[in-house]
Parts: sequence; structure tokens; C-alpha cells
Amino acid sequence: MLTLDESGKGLVFSPGPDGEDISMVFTQARVVRVADRQDFVKVIGGKLWMAARANQQVIAVPGVKAPVVRVFDVFETGNAVRNLTPMEHVGPVTSATIIPSQPGVVYVGHEEGFVTIWVLEAEDGFPRCLEVAKVSMSDVLCLEGVNDRLWAGGRSGMISAYDVTRKPWVVTNCWVAHPGLPVLKMAVDHHGIRMAGRLCVVSIGRDEQLRLWDGLLGVDWVGKLLSVLLLSNSYRSTRSSFPRNGTREKGGNVQLYQGLEHVTRLMELRCGPTRFPDWRTRECQLLEGRLAKPRVARHHLLWVPGSH
Repeated sequence: MLTLDESGKGLVFSPGPDGEDISMVFTQARVVRVADRQDFVKVIGGKLWMAARANQQVIAVPGVKAPVVRVFDVFETGNAVRNLTPMEHVGPVTSATIIPSQPGVVYVGHEEGFVTIWVLEAEDGFPRCLEVAKVSMSDVLCLEGVNDRLWAGGRSGMISAYDVTRKPWVVTNCWVAHPGLPVLKMAVDHHGIRMAGRLCVVSIGRDEQLRLWDGLLGVDWVGKLLSVLLLSNSYRSTRSSFPRNGTREKGGNVQLYQGLEHVTRLMELRCGPTRFPDWRTRECQLLEGRLAKPRVARHHLLWVPGSH
């Protein structure tokens, strides 16, 4: 465990030589000194990453500056440090994260809509910048690796989920999390799968609201699968279950009920069929015009096959 104050003084609490757990009462902390007045501080991969808005360095292109990322190895004796810079111009560092499906890659968010990709351990044992990606016109204020997606919160209040396995990155989901106000922080409940059976993501905005999101985006993919199944079942039912002459046959009620049940569900999704074959009764015309609610349509259609 590591604690750090604004003056750059850090306290490192490490397990003892026999492997006993850390105790705030008996464990002796080791004092380390790092840079002070840092705007971004986070422990990633056993190393302390720090960056300050005012600390920038000229890169290969003359006159173009990039933020300096300081990486301290505070958990090893000697407190080794490296000053690293991205390969291109990006804004100040705001956040960083690791996607669980890619444990050896670090994604760092910047203002001006940039995300830099770093390998966690290069040949010298310290990170190295691999790529720079422009993902938004707004500032990227917070990043979080959720399942196999990279979630990014912006200054406009939007949260976007990126599929980083494709080139260029693909936005799989995007929604307004905190309307009109910046998304300040996101966090993942990593123990939610084991304890509660769901993966929860928390977002905090400038609107002083805390909101919970489904980290697996289950509603999205379940909704898409349901739409595909309903479309296929309805198409099959309308071809095989609707009687063309309107006469009642043995078992016709059950077949017709199943077919029209899919139709009414499709009407709820606003993607149902627009016409019915060879039926001109009042109930079917009502459905053709989509003037009835699904429950009313289902009630009327149950009485169509029989004359009694």
C-alpha cells in the first residue's frame, strides 16, 4: 500500500519478510520522496505513474510539446525513476487504466481527446509509448477497463465504450451519462461478479450524481438477440400459421395464437409486418393500421379463428 501527500512524501507499507499481512499498527512504513504538486497520480503494474499539467517537454518535432509522465519504482529499493513522453503531441494526462483482457497494455487518457497506448514493461523494465489515438473532439477525463472494452468519460457528459481489438477503434456503445456536465470519475466493482453475479460500473459527474451501469452491457446484446429471434419467428409464423381462407382447422387456434403473439411483440418494437395475407376482418384491419395496443390486438385475434 502507498500513501502520498501534496509535498511528494510517500509512505510504502509492504508485507514483512515472513509474508505476514500489513497492519496499520505494527507495520513500519518506508518513506519515499517523489515529485510534488502532481495533477495525475496512480499505481499501475506495481509502479507509480505521475504527471503534472505544467511539466511538458519538447519532442522530436520542433515547437511541439508533450506531457512528461514520471514512473517511479517505489516498491523496490533505490526508488528508480524514468521520465517518459508520448511520441506525438497530446494534451495533459487525466487518467489511465488497464483492460483486463490485455494486462500488459496501459491506456492513458489526455485532454484534447487523445488516448496513448503504452506497453507496461519494455526492455528496460519501464513502460514505453506504442501508439497515439485521437478518439474524441472533447477532453478524455476518465478511463476504465471494463471486461474487454475501454470506457471513456468526456467533458460533455458522454460515456463511450470502445472495442480496441479493431483498427481503427470501434465505438460499440455511447450514451449520455451526466447531461451537459463532465464525467469526473469511473470505477469498476471487480468483486461484483463473484458476490452479486453482475459487473457494476460507477460514474460520478459534475452534477453531483452517482450512477450505476451494467459493465457487461447485457441489455444491449440481449435486446439485439431478442430482435433477431422475434423477426425470424414472426416470418416463419406468418408463412406457415396464418390460414388463407379464414376457416378453422384442428389445432388452428394454437397455431394462430403463436404466430400472432410474435407479431404483437414485434409491433411493440415498431418493426412488425405491415400487412396480413387475405384477411379483411375488422380486427386485422385494426392491426394493419397499428391503431390498437398489443394487449387489445391479442384479445381480438384470439376470437378470429372461430365464429362462436
